[in-house]
Amino acid sequence: MIDFATLERPKSPNTYLVCDVDETAATPDRAAPRYQADPAHLCATLVGIVTSEPRVAEVEADPDGRAYRFTQKTAVLGFVDDIDIAVRPAGEGGAKVLVYSRSRVGWSDLGTNKKRVDGWLARLDQRMGAAS
Repeated sequence: MIDFATLERPKSPNTYLVCDVDETAATPDRAAPRYQADPAHLCATLVGIVTSEPRVAEVEADPDGRAYRFTQKTAVLGFVDDIDIAVRPAGEGGAKVLVYSRSRVGWSDLGTNKKRVDGWLARLDQRMGAAS
């Protein structure tokens, strides 16, 4: 799994990073959303959303249960994208979500990674209450 703190993004625009600027060496596309929820519950809810998607496979899970790597194949050509997620405590009993989604091949993903991650986070908002 990736280390968000030392992450270096490629020059190609086929990645999407959700993370706070103070937690990564890379430039995030979106700040990590925060929820008033137990980290374990938030992570289980997010993993349920991710694994309900078509063509998603779990590749690796951290033993503490709050970091995962998934792959998702594109519908038509079957290209594989890698997605890492992590849920971290965010003070006052809350938690935040970090996500890095990227295509393995090609230069442009035509917005696929952004659409994927933003869609998952929107579904998470619906289930957990809007993020702050």
